Amino acid sequence: MLGENGAGKSSVSQSIMLLKQTFSGGAQSHLQLNGPLVKIGNGVDALSQSADEDSIEFSIEFDSGRSLCIKAKYEQDSDFLPIEVLPESDLTELEETNLVYLSADRLGPQLLSSFSAANAATRRVSERGENALALLHAHRSATFEKDDPRVVAEMDSLSVKSAFDHYLSQISTGASIEVQGLSNLDSVASTFSFGKTGMLPTERIRPTNVGFGLSYSASIIIACLLAREGDLLIIENPEAHLHTKGQRALCDLFTRTSEAGVQIICETHSREFLYHIRRQIADNRVNENICSFNLVYRNETGSKVSEWFPVSRPFSELGEEFENFLDFFGTPMDFIQPVRP
Repeated sequence: MLGENGAGKSSVSQSIMLLKQTFSGGAQSHLQLNGPLVKIGNGVDALSQSADEDSIEFSIEFDSGRSLCIKAKYEQDSDFLPIEVLPESDLTELEETNLVYLSADRLGPQLLSSFSAANAATRRVSERGENALALLHAHRSATFEKDDPRVVAEMDSLSVKSAFDHYLSQISTGASIEVQGLSNLDSVASTFSFGKTGMLPTERIRPTNVGFGLSYSASIIIACLLAREGDLLIIENPEAHLHTKGQRALCDLFTRTSEAGVQIICETHSREFLYHIRRQIADNRVNENICSFNLVYRNETGSKVSEWFPVSRPFSELGEEFENFLDFFGTPMDFIQPVRP
């Protein structure tokens, strides 16, 4: 998802998480605005300021071709809104989808991370990534199938730990992480080292002496590697604290994870992501049908508009709003050219 600050990108993700937290336990009678996934506030915070009527409505279309509509009554000061319209068909697809949300407010470098066997069993990275390294420690020996798109020839083995080290080293050359369990503290400790192929690695370095980029991206890598076919990942600002090389590396991991059957919704301000995905498509490294982008903006009346486009479509065909968005970047000409001649 692309768009300037305050345009409404987060609202798209919040809508999905709102429905998930409402119906995760089956059909419900009320829309739950505040819960474990998202905290909207009260009805007054949820209702669009340009709404024509006092109701909150969701329309969903699934890959299977089925669609459904959910409509809730507006109550200004309540966070538990009565559902007036609920589809007769079941909500199995919505209920059973494993949703993992990684907030832009992820934890930076930490000396210790808490560990819980119960949390490890879920394979779900928490909102701020605070349990990510514990998950890496718990699943380090788990293996991928040989034909999994996330497996590359440069990996030492098919293990999750080998895959993690590979993608981390693509973000920062030669970077690797060592995670040690501290059972008496219900925690794990981690250290980084750096070293190019054929060279001795550096001494182990505390995460707090490395900076934010690797710690911020570690939880994203782990979420992608532990995701299974049918899962949904919602990731905000994956480019935070990363050099453009690191941004491209995460983009590679995202496309490979998508090819493994995992749906990723990425909210970003990085033109590097959009440019790199288009380059991958142009080089026939990525199937263009697995990618699309969503431009969110305010129209002339102040209403929020959300439009979806194929990633490979020439930018010149996308209209004035997209051209205006690219102008915010100070866009070079080679960036706005079509992907293919």
